[in-house]
Amino acid sequence: MKAFTPQGFPMTLGDLGFNLNIKLSLLVHGGWWLVHGAWCMVHGGWWLVHGAWCMVLGAWCLVHGAWCMVLGAWCLVHGAWCLVLGAWCLVLGAWCLVLCAWCLVLGAWCLVLGAWCMVHGAWCMVLGAWCLVLGAWCLVLGAWCLVLGAWCFVLGAWCLVLGAWCLVLGAWCLVLGAWCLVHGAWCLVHGAWCMVLGAWCLVHVDRGSKATLPLTIPRRVFKSSAKDSTYHPMGIALQGVLQGQYTLQGSPTARASGGKRPPTAGRQTNDRRTHRF
Repeated sequence: MKAFTPQGFPMTLGDLGFNLNIKLSLLVHGGWWLVHGAWCMVHGGWWLVHGAWCMVLGAWCLVHGAWCMVLGAWCLVHGAWCLVLGAWCLVLGAWCLVLCAWCLVLGAWCLVLGAWCMVHGAWCMVLGAWCLVLGAWCLVLGAWCLVLGAWCFVLGAWCLVLGAWCLVLGAWCLVLGAWCLVHGAWCLVHGAWCMVLGAWCLVHVDRGSKATLPLTIPRRVFKSSAKDSTYHPMGIALQGVLQGQYTLQGSPTARASGGKRPPTAGRQTNDRRTHRF
């Protein structure tokens, strides 16, 4: 069974190849839109998930930044308090050392005075012993105050450094949180746009062959009538070229019958419509 063009002429191998090329082009183009639509849907879903994760990270960074700011302020106050405590401990330690020296001198003098005064000596011996004990206790207290003062100075310096670091970290977390919120909102918008684009690409495949034609193929080639597209679906040829060729040279049947064209199947013989590029 022979295949015919929309004008009723027998199809050549070139016409069949051209129609096959058109069909393959439409299939490839529709498949590309399907793949592109699916990719856009996946890409949009990934951006939605990434946007939600950025929103959560931004909120966490804001909370962590606020906590770091509070911790930094507390460390600064604690460091200042430790410096004051260290200075007080140093003063107390120095006073204890002076008191210890005075007690030792007083104890020695009381011992000498007790030995010199036989009657008053017993009282002076007791007072001297008490001063010696107080002096020893002052030595221990003075040493402990010196160690505590040095430790308070170190702790105060560390608290100041930690407070400054917490302030910097808090500021960075606040900036990162704000950026994550903005980036998350952008990702949500971009993801929604990609989802819409993917849905449009999937719908675009089903809009008909003329809507999915590649841009490299002229659409005016496919201007066939409704009757042609009904009886010859996808059977499209270069109508202007074929009509001009048969008009100038004539078909073998026309030359055999005296130059007259045979009636076109499915059309009137006086059909004067032209199909130009």
